[in-house]
Amino acid sequence: MIDNARLLDRLASKVATEERRRISLDLHDGTIQPYIGLKLGLEALRRKARGHDGLAREVDELVRMAAEGIGQLRQYVGRLKGGPAAAHPVSLVGAARLHAGRFAEYYGITVDVQAERDVVVNATLCDELVQVVREALANVRRHTEARRATIAIAEGTGTLRLEIQNDAADPEAASFHPRSLAERASALGGSVKVERRADRRTAVVVEVPA
Repeated sequence: MIDNARLLDRLASKVATEERRRISLDLHDGTIQPYIGLKLGLEALRRKARGHDGLAREVDELVRMAAEGIGQLRQYVGRLKGGPAAAHPVSLVGAARLHAGRFAEYYGITVDVQAERDVVVNATLCDELVQVVREALANVRRHTEARRATIAIAEGTGTLRLEIQNDAADPEAASFHPRSLAERASALGGSVKVERRADRRTAVVVEVPA
């Protein structure tokens, strides 16, 4: 029985490794390559925009955004492949602040990241939680009129808690169920709940094992 259990563990590990490799190839071929094509197209447009300062500045910004997206995807693909970087400890608070700053720059919605102390996790978990932050802020942008949002990060005993709140009072928000966030949290062994606060604002609370 012990030998069978060990064999099953090895098989499960091999299957997971192969699945990560397949996803990394899909991302490289199906996502990164179109981004690179977009960047090249924008650079060509930039050359045609010489003499039009206003348009050139806007295209330069789009080129920068595309380059950042390519860089982030390449890092994510590298971690999916299971290299040494996947287990490297990184600052979740720092990563959240970096994304919050970019989000504010792109969409004009101010995002405050609050934490009593730094929270350090492995790079793979950090990637997953930044995706949670990204999706939560996208919901704020798509479904509310908020101009400010807050992300509170806290680490408990064996638990990480992310709370995303925006400044828009929405009486129907409590009935909103963030399905994509719930699926991401569930994949990490966690959960999502939506809380209605006394000021009528709504907070999405994500809890996952540390």
